[in-house]
Amino acid sequence: CSCCGHKKINLSLSERMFRCEQYGCERDRDLNAAVNLAKADEYAVLT
Repeated sequence: CSCCGHKKINLSLSERMFRCEQYGCERDRDLNAAVNLAKADEYAVLT
């Protein structure tokens, strides 16, 4: 979750909305991922 940091382990590709089970935040899954990457201090690109 880009609001609270909660990780949802099982998010199928057919689920287009990310719904946080802890915070209640709802966002498009791609927007949520983009915000998480923008907030990240460091991350590795997997190939």
